[in-house]
Formats: sequence, C-alpha cells, structure tokens
Amino acid sequence: MEVFAGMVECIDANVGKVVDYLEETGELDNTFVCFMSDNGAEGAAYEAYPIVQGQMIHHLQKYYNNSLENLGRGDSFIWYGPRWAQAATAPSRLYKAFTTEGGVRVPFLAKFPETAQVNGEKGGITNAFSTVMDLAPTILEMAGVKHPAPTYKEREVVHMRGQSMVPFLSGKSLSVHGADHITGWETCGRAAVRCGDYKIVFIPKPKGPEKWQLYSLAKDPGEVNDLAEQDPERLQRMIKMWDQYVLETGVIPLAPALGNWIEAMEAQMPEDAWMEYEYWKDGARENPEAFRREIPKFTRSVQAI
Repeated sequence: MEVFAGMVECIDANVGKVVDYLEETGELDNTFVCFMSDNGAEGAAYEAYPIVQGQMIHHLQKYYNNSLENLGRGDSFIWYGPRWAQAATAPSRLYKAFTTEGGVRVPFLAKFPETAQVNGEKGGITNAFSTVMDLAPTILEMAGVKHPAPTYKEREVVHMRGQSMVPFLSGKSLSVHGADHITGWETCGRAAVRCGDYKIVFIPKPKGPEKWQLYSLAKDPGEVNDLAEQDPERLQRMIKMWDQYVLETGVIPLAPALGNWIEAMEAQMPEDAWMEYEYWKDGARENPEAFRREIPKFTRSVQAI
C-alpha cells in the first residue's frame, strides 16, 4: 500500500505538469482532460497467470527482485492481495475480475473544454451512470465529428454502444442514459446486467451463490440485500436482458463447466491461503524455506476441441 500511495502521488504530480503546460501554452480551455482508474482494485496477480509455470514464488524469485528496498521498481512484481483490494473498493462489493460494483465502479474526473458548454458550477460532482463506452461518442460530439457507421470506406462498421455525455453536461438532459438503458458485463464466468437503478449479478462459487441476484443500487450500492425472492418478475425480465446482451455482443454465455473451473481456481486462493510464501510472518525473511508450503494445483485437461 505504501508503493501504491507513492504511485498515486507520482501520477498526480506528473498529470499536474501536463495541465500546467497546457495552461502555459493557452490550450487548456481547448483541451479535454480526463482521468479514470482500471476496473476495481486487484486482489491477486491475474496478469501473471499466463506466464507463470509452476509455483508463483519460484517464478518471482527467478525473474523479479522483490526485496523490501526494491518494491515498486521496474524489476519488482507485487500486488496487495484480496483484503487490501476489498478495503480499497469499500463499501462496494469485491474487486477486479468480478462484476459486482467493486469490480466495475470506478472514479472519473474530467475537465471539459469551453466549447462543451458544461452546465453548472466548476467542480461539480454527479452520480449519473455512464460507462467507458460513452467516452468516444462524447469526444466525437465535442469535436464536431460524426461516427461513420454503418459503413466506412465501403466496408461495414458497427455502431458504438455508448452515448454522448454532452446533452447531460449542457443541462439538456437529466441523465446520460434513459431509465430503460441496459448495460451488461461479463468476465471470468461472472456476469451482470444493469437497467436503471437495478442490477442483477451472477457470481460462481466460492465468492458467490452461483445464481442470479437482484439489487437496487439506489438503495443498496454495496449489493448486500438480494431482492431476487422479493421481486421475481423483475429478476426474470432482467435475465432476459442478459440473454439479449449475449446475442448482441457475442460474449461467452454462462455455463456450469466454466463455473466449476473458476471455483477450482478460486479454491486455491482463499484470502491468504494461496500464498506459498508467508512473507509477513516474523522470521520469514531470515529463514524463507521454513515459511513456504505446498499448495495443491488445479490441473486443466482438454478432453475435446
């Protein structure tokens, strides 16, 4: 977390240099500046999975220098684990690689050019729902450029799924999206659909019940109170929205086999139990071999293609 805090301070300082330069050159009021984070805090070394062969600690020892004084440098490889990840996304539920709010809700800061005619006072804060897909349509409208769909240079191109935020920013609309707008998410066998202030979530075991859950984000942003049994009709309507989202986008539909695989992977990593090297315990740095343990590995087998 110290390294993370240092990174945040470094980003803040260097973004400030860019903004100062734009102001000095007279281009700040003619520039769209925005900043947002990745989707959720990282609870495990997901980026390492494709390249790690064997135990994680052996891979780190071979290719990286994770000594205390070297943490945060280019040849270190660290992450702050599931507990810090959950703390970082609180009060939202879970973190990166999940379709709960902790895995999809992110901060977004923006300084719009004068031509955008932003309504209201500077420094305003809004809870209006939007997604990263809305950025491209917003930039195009501010630039006075039209997206070429359905064709470009005599070939077919698809329409953008996002919507320009300009009408909302200028005060012509009360929201970026209408109350009936549908947004879907899918990652790692986990899924979600949002329509208005309601959201359904599917999380396989062991982090979830492996069934659709229903939440009112307006009243329950932490996704604590499942309304599936109280409002089954809404749940079924939104499950049909998920089916339509799958057809429109071609994402991988939910399947028991995928859920079983995710469960097996997660079972290796319950909180701190997935760590082969318990580096945080007294004496671990002086005698690392005494603080290593064998972790059962899930073996993937291909039966048919």
